[in-house]
Amino acid sequence: MLILKYIIKKILYSLIGLFPRNSKIWIFRGFADKYVDNSKYLFEYVNQNTELLAIWITNNIDTYLILKNKNKKCYMKYSFLGLYYAIRGKFHFYGDYNDYLTSAGAITVNLWHGTPIKKIEFDIKQGPLKYIFNNTLKSKISFLHIYRKPDYIISSSSFISNVVLSSAFRVDADKCLNFGYPRNDIFKKIEPLTSLNKDYSKVFIYLPTWRDDGKDFINSSGIVLKKLNDLMIEKNSLFIFKLHPATNLNIDVSTFSNIKLLDKNVDLYEILPRTDVLITDYSSVFFDYMLLDKDIVFFPFDYKEYYANREFYFDYKEIVPTKPVFDFESLCIRLFQDFIISDKYREIKNKAWDYTDLKSSQRIANYFLNHEESKNG
Repeated sequence: MLILKYIIKKILYSLIGLFPRNSKIWIFRGFADKYVDNSKYLFEYVNQNTELLAIWITNNIDTYLILKNKNKKCYMKYSFLGLYYAIRGKFHFYGDYNDYLTSAGAITVNLWHGTPIKKIEFDIKQGPLKYIFNNTLKSKISFLHIYRKPDYIISSSSFISNVVLSSAFRVDADKCLNFGYPRNDIFKKIEPLTSLNKDYSKVFIYLPTWRDDGKDFINSSGIVLKKLNDLMIEKNSLFIFKLHPATNLNIDVSTFSNIKLLDKNVDLYEILPRTDVLITDYSSVFFDYMLLDKDIVFFPFDYKEYYANREFYFDYKEIVPTKPVFDFESLCIRLFQDFIISDKYREIKNKAWDYTDLKSSQRIANYFLNHEESKNG
């Protein structure tokens, strides 16, 4: 049955590839099929600044309703118009994986969703995902959409392209476009408040990495919420948690006046510029936060265990721009220390970003608007 499905998909792919594509129709799909991240911000830029027909395709009814309420062109994936535009659009932009069948004959552009420090995609050699990227016939048949290489992938810098993305996605380095990420462009559009609420002297946001076991890791981190809340009250500050949607958190933070838990659907990139300090562990979000030139506190409380079971591109202590702390007491002290941008901070920022002008959407749009002329030239 699997082989039969594979043969049918291959035949359909070949037939769809014969359809003429329209370079004025651009197709967008979101990370995890949601209206978020790089796809969202590039889609909005194209709508506002070009005469192109930008179409969002989704299989998520919530995403569909969000776009319809915004009066944006959006169609369900398997609807007649959804299929029609997906087959007619010359350029397909997406946040993780594209639709295999309707990408035949299109130019596909993977916007991805971050600058990873943990190994991704075809660089994964251990852990629960390795069976997907092992290049066996079974994997290739089962995951056609993953094994269909992107024509281009958006990167943040030539350093990241050469060290990470080229091998992870099996594409030549010159197909990695070092334009930066559209989601960061919003940083320049948000009023530069020192905090979310002017009543607070300082606002912290904690963005820990998802743990594969999905357990409530707050207890194992040693964080004592009562003590943390008392510290925030004393310092007239606010501490915000933003956890992975699948993380189990067996506490009720509503009992704490100066600790808040953000809804999983809140757009993080509208929040980050309104905070003063990022706290994280292994999340690549710290690269984005460096564009704000603000303090970053690294709290890898389970460093030995986590590092032993995950593959990394970099030596952790070399790639993070500030000195990590490993326990709750040290974290509390570190939170209110003065911050000065160090030479190491600047060095890592320069490696991670070829551009810091927050004009990524403009660069990407201009490149593909001129794509056919550049190719012929």
